[in-house]
Amino acid sequence: MNLKTECKVLLEDVFDENLKRNDNLSLQDRRSFMSLTIEERRKVLEKQSKELAKQYNTNKDWTETQGGDFIEY
Repeated sequence: MNLKTECKVLLEDVFDENLKRNDNLSLQDRRSFMSLTIEERRKVLEKQSKELAKQYNTNKDWTETQGGDFIEY
C-alpha cells in the first residue's frame, strides 16, 4: 500500500470512529481530510452520510422533537 492509500484508510477510520463517538475532530484530522483529493473526500463523506441515514432511519427519537403545538405568548 502506498502512503496516500494508507493515509486515506487511516482518515476513514478516524472519521468513522469519531462519527460513532460523536467527538469533534482535531485540527490535525481536519487538515488531513482537506489534504485528500476532492474525489477521496467525496467518498469519505458519502460513506458517512450512508451511516447517518441508517441511524436516522432506525432511531426515530429525533422525530419526537419535530412535532407538537406552537405556543404563542
